[in-house]
Amino acid sequence: MLTIVFELTGSLNYVMPIMVSILVSKWVSEAIEKQAIYDLVIELNNHPYLDNKRSHIFTSTVADLCRPQWNDEGTFIDVSGDKDVAANLLRAKVEWLKNRSGRDGGFPIVKNGVLIGYISASELEYALGIVLWKVVIDMVRSDSKRRSAL
Repeated sequence: MLTIVFELTGSLNYVMPIMVSILVSKWVSEAIEKQAIYDLVIELNNHPYLDNKRSHIFTSTVADLCRPQWNDEGTFIDVSGDKDVAANLLRAKVEWLKNRSGRDGGFPIVKNGVLIGYISASELEYALGIVLWKVVIDMVRSDSKRRSAL
């Protein structure tokens, strides 16, 4: 605060009185209440807040908090057998995610049970759209070549 006032006025005449008033107000506020006003408002409104002045001991692991979804084939992309995955299988996974209202979700990419990557559903849908257009363009080109050969 003092720096802002000093930069606004550009005068050293106001620096010392403002510095003293800030120190006195800080001492008075600490004499009345040790906690800051913002901490008191958070407690009053019952907002969740992790106090950085206390040490917290966490005994739960991620496995305790999340339920495993490995039984459901739609939740991940398995590339264990081959690096190529059929486009229709990927389209089915994207549709499955849309039906579960998971428009902003994605798929972990797993190889032999080990996570090797992640792709969001929107990126996968975009890539599948590009693949579809390339297939359509190739079909049109081959059809036009066949017609010109006749």
